[in-house]
Amino acid sequence: MRVTAGAVALLAGTMLIAWLAGSGVAMRTDNLEPMSPLSCAGFLAGAVGVFALGARPIQHRLAVAAGTLMFVCGVAGLVDDLASGGDAINAALLGVDARISVLTSIVLTLLGGAQLLNGHGWPLTRWLALAAAAIGGAAGIGFLLGVPIFYGPSREVQMSWQAALCATLLAIGLAGAHPGSSTRLLSDRGLAGRFTRRVVPAVLGIPILSGSLCMAAARAGWFSYSVAAWLMTLAAVTGLATLARLAVAELEREERQLTELATRDPLTGAYNRRSFLAEAQRAAERSQRYGEAAAVAVIDLDHFKEINDSWGHAVGDEALVRSFRALRSRLRSSDVLGRIGGDEFAALVLHVDEAAALQVAGEMRDAVARVGMQLAAEGHANRLSASVGIAPLHVDDPRDVDALIDLADQRMYLAKRAKALTE
Repeated sequence: MRVTAGAVALLAGTMLIAWLAGSGVAMRTDNLEPMSPLSCAGFLAGAVGVFALGARPIQHRLAVAAGTLMFVCGVAGLVDDLASGGDAINAALLGVDARISVLTSIVLTLLGGAQLLNGHGWPLTRWLALAAAAIGGAAGIGFLLGVPIFYGPSREVQMSWQAALCATLLAIGLAGAHPGSSTRLLSDRGLAGRFTRRVVPAVLGIPILSGSLCMAAARAGWFSYSVAAWLMTLAAVTGLATLARLAVAELEREERQLTELATRDPLTGAYNRRSFLAEAQRAAERSQRYGEAAAVAVIDLDHFKEINDSWGHAVGDEALVRSFRALRSRLRSSDVLGRIGGDEFAALVLHVDEAAALQVAGEMRDAVARVGMQLAAEGHANRLSASVGIAPLHVDDPRDVDALIDLADQRMYLAKRAKALTE
């Protein structure tokens, strides 16, 4: 907000000083009219108003005063345009031959009104600022593309490029002071915000930049205007197509990340409970469809709480991660492993009968025990081990995975109690 106000103040202030000093800098540049003194004063007031926007009463009063001055400049310019062609006020104030265009007067009136209404009717303020931005932006694009109606002493659009730039910047500043859904989207830190910040500037910039370069080359005589129009269209379409492809790739990457966050346990990378149930159910149905046996295993880490209490949660988290990796190493890639509780995991082991499943359970217990020994060797004494319960899934078994988890959980607790009696 303050950056845009500062840029407008610098541009309008410099032009006004040049007029006051009678400098030739402000007279003519490539058949482009400069901002008139009245326009400079209006935009300078607008810059002060946007810079002063804030919640404190003194800021509000200053913004309203600046908005009033800007509004008065705009209305005066409109009256001057209707009465004497727009050059009477500038001639009376500074004795210069400069006119304020109708479009510039309208923009000053709109932006001044927007600042006057600030704090009283933001929806109307937003629409006034949007209208001013549309006028300024359209004129700016016309200058960049070299549209003939913006050039030459007899051009149909008399608005100067400086006024177009100032109008656009002040409208952006007003929008930034009261962010609506669109401006909030630009500052959003989520996927929508990042996508908008990357795509919108390119969508606007690619056609304008390609058009500016092509039209400048045509004016320099490098090729005809018809060729320039074709090149401008080709460059814009190619650039936007490339942008669309990059945007799709970015969205796909973000979608994969969001899917991972929604389906995976953030600490271990295992499936969370909901995703494990869904994945395991699909795998179990495929296994039964092809007449293959399987088993559900529930694995609970014994004495895990002692690690947290003795060595802190960082060591406890490390124990969980290592335990997950150890369990995963004892399973095939087609098997499904998930974390279904704080220190509890579940696995769907495919292509095994009950005897083979019990063997896998023993391997998983040994794998977790080795994790405990590794931690102890690193100076973190512990009694980490695992209790495992197995529930076989037969070919014609009507139970779903959720029911098998309940059965395996019961058997796991039986194993845990039996182990406690021997410790």
